[in-house]
Amino acid sequence: MKAKIKNTATAVALCLAASTGAAQAATIGDTSVKFTGYIKVDAMVSDYSDGTIASGSVGRDFYIPSLTPVGGVDEDPQFDAHIRTSRFRFATSTPTAEGDTINGVFELDFLVTSGGDERISNSYTPRVRHAYLTYKNWLVGQTGTTFMDVGSLPESLDFIGTTDGITFARQVMVRYTNGGLQLALENPESTITPFGGGSRITSDDSSVP
Repeated sequence: MKAKIKNTATAVALCLAASTGAAQAATIGDTSVKFTGYIKVDAMVSDYSDGTIASGSVGRDFYIPSLTPVGGVDEDPQFDAHIRTSRFRFATSTPTAEGDTINGVFELDFLVTSGGDERISNSYTPRVRHAYLTYKNWLVGQTGTTFMDVGSLPESLDFIGTTDGITFARQVMVRYTNGGLQLALENPESTITPFGGGSRITSDDSSVP
């Protein structure tokens, strides 16, 4: 069924980068540590012709096609503002005795987490986006799934951008990369949507990566 959206406007997002030029690195022993990130304010006005999205839903924070209401009574426009997509990133680089480098990344933001009482504190719980180590051709930790084509995600004010038909997930994995070849073992989880209708099923058969 076609989603009926009268209009969805994303107001100007204000971003303050952690640095205006190259990130300054601190050194701890042989390890170089960099801190980057930004502060971002999102303000959105959404007006749906069929139904509404309940307060507190992730669909009020950014566009998710499956959450667009396609049935119900037309209601007044909704206004939401938050700083959940503000991001903080630590990166490390440690040389080895063999002349190689061990790199690490640890990145946080505040999206799709609990908290955020709009009446009092607007506080949000931090969440891990990326946390991984790389050495030579190997990556171990959590980052974008190997099935995800990062190049297909355009730069936009919205958190993801064009979400229709995009594979978007982050997984814990062990990944081997050699040129254009990537092989990975990733944390398994299956969600099944019945052809005949009904609610989605989360499978418990996750015995192998």
